Amino acid sequence: MGEGGALKVVLILGLIVSLVVNAVALLDNRELRLSKEEVGESYTDLENSFDELKASLDELNSAYCELNRTYWELGIKYSDLEGSFLGLFDDPFSSPVSKLQAILIALEHGGWNSSNLRGKVVTASLWYIYFNVTEKEYEAGVLHEVREPVSDYSPVVEGDVTYRYAWYVIVEKAGPSWSMPWPELYVVDAATGEIVTWGRHARFK
Repeated sequence: MGEGGALKVVLILGLIVSLVVNAVALLDNRELRLSKEEVGESYTDLENSFDELKASLDELNSAYCELNRTYWELGIKYSDLEGSFLGLFDDPFSSPVSKLQAILIALEHGGWNSSNLRGKVVTASLWYIYFNVTEKEYEAGVLHEVREPVSDYSPVVEGDVTYRYAWYVIVEKAGPSWSMPWPELYVVDAATGEIVTWGRHARFK
């Protein structure tokens, strides 16, 4: 083989090597480009997932705040109801008709039940009252609230006037004192348990 033939072989080999090197470099670049694109897509997916997680966290935090506020409000209502409920049993007077018995008598007399008592508050207090009944006049009034036990709770009659220790049982709508409808008042004799008629002309003496 002459020098010209050898040179051609060298040139061909060089061209082949160049082509191979360029092909390898091209493939490496393509793989690198694909890797960058894949990384970009993965980053975008992660970013979207992070945004979704953050939105879920915000929703959970909002729900937690709402539940916490509801729990706090229920705690206050429970305390109020507990105080009212326990107050029904707070009876230091030891009268023949207890505070709780007077409440039960009044509720039965008024036709109250668990259904129509919803949203209502029941309270009871002991008072010393008088009635002046004649053929021409009916007068009733409050003398004073009883704050400590007495020796005898029996009614006392002096002429046309009768003096009684009586439980004032009030059923009213929960809320402001001026809320409608008007409170229902029942007067229960603390000695006999009878419902005492309270006239329209009742007044404080």
